[in-house]
Amino acid sequence: MKIFSKISNTIVSELKSGWSLQSIASSIVVGAAIGIFPVLGSTTALVFVAAKYLKLNQVVCQAVNYLVYPLQIMLWLPMMFLGASLLGIELEFNSIEEFKELLTQNTMVFFTEIIWYQLAGVFVWALLVLPFGAALYCFIISILIKNNQDQK
Repeated sequence: MKIFSKISNTIVSELKSGWSLQSIASSIVVGAAIGIFPVLGSTTALVFVAAKYLKLNQVVCQAVNYLVYPLQIMLWLPMMFLGASLLGIELEFNSIEEFKELLTQNTMVFFTEIIWYQLAGVFVWALLVLPFGAALYCFIISILIKNNQDQK
């Protein structure tokens, strides 16, 4: 897994450049949490703004954002389906096949409807991001602390 070693090397080099363990862990969490945001094409800008505002490591945030991109794609439709179900929104499609059919046959309806579906996905993301982020932070900080102690 070449990409994992590149990201691992990036994190190690950022730690060596003076970033604290907490800052690196926070950067990883922000990159991952925003990286699964269910509005395709928005995460790079959102991660940039969040990292700048929170004074986190841009390199680590963006590297993790790119790393979780496949997860964003895998969670995109399930978040929309769950959000629509929780909010009582009736979907124009209930499967990937129907999704593709709506996209190809009635593009204007698709783009009008997808806005509401994505908002439903954002609702689910908002419900899950804090517990996910807290658990991920605890996991990452424990790994970083353990590795830091092993290197001493």
